[in-house]
Amino acid sequence: MTIRRKVLLYGSLIGAIALVSAQTVQDHRQSQVTPSTKTPANKPPAHHRTEAMTANQLPLTVDGSQTPQLIPDDLAYRHFILSVAEHTSPTPDDVKRRASRLRLIGISQADQNALIAALSGVREQLDAIDASRASTPPTNSAALQQLLIQQTSILNNAQTAILSSVSAQGTTQLEAYIQNFVKKGIKIYASN
Repeated sequence: MTIRRKVLLYGSLIGAIALVSAQTVQDHRQSQVTPSTKTPANKPPAHHRTEAMTANQLPLTVDGSQTPQLIPDDLAYRHFILSVAEHTSPTPDDVKRRASRLRLIGISQADQNALIAALSGVREQLDAIDASRASTPPTNSAALQQLLIQQTSILNNAQTAILSSVSAQGTTQLEAYIQNFVKKGIKIYASN
C-alpha cells in the first residue's frame, strides 16, 4: 500500500469517525426532544442533517470483526497506541486504565514498563497536532494534510519504538493481541 493511500485511508477513517460521532450526538439530542417541542425552529441546521446523512451513507469497505486480515497492521497499531499513550505525568485513573489495557495483552511487567517508556511524550506530541488541527481553517487542506503526515510519522515512530523495546516474547504477544483483538474492533469506511 502506498504512503498516499495509507494517509488517505487513515484520513478517511478519522473523517468517518467524526461523522458517526456527529450522528450519535444528533440522535441523542433528538431523542430528548418531546413531541410538543418538535417544531421546524427546533430542527438542527440543514448542514448538520447533511453531515449526519452522509455518515449513514458511507459504505463499509472493511469490517475487522468479519475480516481482520484486511485491516492493515499499521492502522491497528495506531489504534492501539492511541489507546495506551498517556501524558508523561498521567493521573491515577489514566495509569489504571493503561494498566488494564496492557494486562489484556499478557506481556510481562518488564515489557509493560518498556512499552510505557517507548511511548513517553507521544501523547503530548499528538495533543500538539490536535491543537494545530483545531486552529487550522478547514479550507487549508495543505496544512491539514501536513498535520496528518506529522501525526502518522509520530505513530509510526512509536510503533517502531515499542517493537524495538519489548522482548521477543513480548513482541509475539503484542502481535497476537493486535491481530486477534485490535483489528476486530476496526471498521474502514469508503470516502466520498
